[in-house]
This record gives sequence, structure tokens and C-alpha cells, in this order.
Amino acid sequence: MAYLVLGPIEVCVGGVPAALGAPKQRAVLAMLLLNAPQPVPVRRLVDELWPDGPPPSAVKNVQVYVYQLRKVLGPPLGSSAAGYRLDPGADLDLARFQRQVDHARQAARSGGRRLAVQLYRRALALWRGPALADLADRDLLRTQAAHLDQRRLRALDECLELELGLGCGEELLAELAQLAADHPLDESLRCHQIRALRAAGRTTEAVAAYRDACRLLARELGVPPGPELRRLADSLGATTGTHCGHCGQSLVSGSGG
Repeated sequence: MAYLVLGPIEVCVGGVPAALGAPKQRAVLAMLLLNAPQPVPVRRLVDELWPDGPPPSAVKNVQVYVYQLRKVLGPPLGSSAAGYRLDPGADLDLARFQRQVDHARQAARSGGRRLAVQLYRRALALWRGPALADLADRDLLRTQAAHLDQRRLRALDECLELELGLGCGEELLAELAQLAADHPLDESLRCHQIRALRAAGRTTEAVAAYRDACRLLARELGVPPGPELRRLADSLGATTGTHCGHCGQSLVSGSGG
């Protein structure tokens, strides 16, 4: 059995997705998986499912949801005085992701950069989209999903840093362009994009990416670029450049791309 939260929530039995019921029932499953193997009190489940106030039948409804889930999950889903508990063990994609990331970090610390990249990419391949994508309308789960997505971005950032250090910049240009579009205010990802463009000799595009970052940071957050982005601007040749009005940084208008 496979439990999947790195994307829309799924449980696969023999490789086949199981029917998990209505959104509230899937939300119960998500809370149990994200807290595994610790028990989740019934009151906490009720509060999450009905944030504006539970109906009189709330506890009974939760019991029905768990009963239906137990038909699919079997013995790993249990109960005690402390609440309901699900123990997916190593079958949870989140656990596999974190294990691979831990191994990647260990490999990187030991000097095995290529092995680390392989492990990072294997971990990142477990993601099928934003965490808990089908349950994003629930406040608590939305917060937890955002935290998971940040863990993914951190792992991706570490992986890209290694790949750029290995001279893989040109191979990453398409991916980095998409990442910059998906996360326009993430300065670290933008730095990776600019480094890759610079390494590929595409200085004009690197300057354009920097200017775009300046414009977005000023417009959306009202802040100038951070130190790392500014250092990259200097490395692009600030002494013979043109002026970026959004951040006061001089930039080269060089050739390339």
C-alpha cells in the first residue's frame, strides 16, 4: 500500500488508487497521515472539518469517515483514548522524500556531489504537484501543505546549487525559467537562473532576469533585491552598464543569448 500526500492525496493498493470518499473524509486521512504515527484527537478533527462551528452530528460523522477509511486501510488505522492513529511506516511518500533528502545532504557533506544530485532528483520526482492539492480550501491543511511545499523548494534549491557547481547550468535553463515564472519572488531561484544564464554566455538574458526580479520585488513587496542578487549584478559587469531604475543598480547591457 502506498500513501501519497505530495500532490493530491491518494492511497494506492496494488498500484491502483483507492476510492477515498468525500472531501471531509479525505481531510481526515490527510490529518492522520501528516501527524503519523501520533494519534489525532477527535476534537481536533472536528475543529478542522467544521472551522465555523460543528453540527450536532460532528463526532458521529468523524466516526463514519474513519469507519469508511478503515475499509480501505485496514489495521494500520487504529484508535485509542488519545484519538485516531495511522501508521503508514515507510509507505508514505513524504517519509521517502525526507529520507532521500537526508541521504542527499549527507552525500553532499561528504563530497559526493554527483551522488547527492541523483538522490535529490529522486526525492523531487516523488512530487506530483502541490502538496494536498485537492484539499487546499481547508485552513489548517493549507498551512501544512505550504510548509511541505517549502521543504520541496529548499531541497530543490540545494540540488540546483550542486548542479550549477558541476557545470550543468545550460541543461537547467528551461527548468529555471519555469521556476522563475512559478515562484517570481523567490530570490534564490532567480539567482540560480542568472548564474545559469551567465555560465551559458547569455549575459543579456541574465541582465533581463535581474531587472525582472528588481521590478517584481519593488512592485509586490516594496523592497530592493537582496545581497546575493546584488552581488550577481556586480558580476554581470556593473562598471559599463545601464541603470536599473527599480533598484538603483548599474547593469551591463552585454551580448549573448
